[in-house]
Amino acid sequence: DEKEQFTVKKEKGKFLVEGKAVYRIMSRVNMDDNESIYYFHKCLENVGINKELKEMGIKEGDIVRMLDWEFEWYE
Repeated sequence: DEKEQFTVKKEKGKFLVEGKAVYRIMSRVNMDDNESIYYFHKCLENVGINKELKEMGIKEGDIVRMLDWEFEWYE
């Protein structure tokens, strides 16, 4: 079950997303390529990470950290 392959927790005002699903997604993404970024966002939705972040109360402008990469949340 993909849901069990990641965890989301909030620490020091940032949402930390960790687990096997994160490693799998990030290993396939080139953040310098627009198509790859589109794929990244689609994966977040398909795996359930977006849903979990929303359930934890994420708001636009909040920081999300996945491995060594941080980004601002926008819908």
